[in-house]
Amino acid sequence: MMICPKCGAEMPDNTCTCSNCGEVLTSISSNTHGGDSIILNMHHTGNITDNALLCMSYLGFLVIVPLMLCKNTELARFHINQGLVLFITELTYCALFLFTRWLLLAISPWLSVIVAVMAAAGIVFVVYAAMGIAGVIRGETRELPVIGSCKIIKY
Repeated sequence: MMICPKCGAEMPDNTCTCSNCGEVLTSISSNTHGGDSIILNMHHTGNITDNALLCMSYLGFLVIVPLMLCKNTELARFHINQGLVLFITELTYCALFLFTRWLLLAISPWLSVIVAVMAAAGIVFVVYAAMGIAGVIRGETRELPVIGSCKIIKY
């Protein structure tokens, strides 16, 4: 039998997830001490499938996929929250950009330089997405600059 390090519940050997608290676990198969199997908490490493799903959190509307499939760990909830905040910020920026573009070009075509600078500023979202994906791969919970402190999902 294995013991969950988070809640202390007993589980059968080779269990991947605690049935009591949902913690993702892995066991070390060699049991030389004659006692219960040793369990490693997978809070920061996860498996490749979970990491691929969590990377989708930072790809715009695809944040819905990890939101539905892998919100059972604190790390997953953290990255889903960061992805949602980024997506909402992107939508807000796009709406403001389109309105401002329309307004500036209606005033004067010479203001198209300002519109071009505003469009180029959208690269920030690509950089934030890359930072978030790198955080998923490394198993880090580092907030995105400026917008990362917003909490939509409790984690």
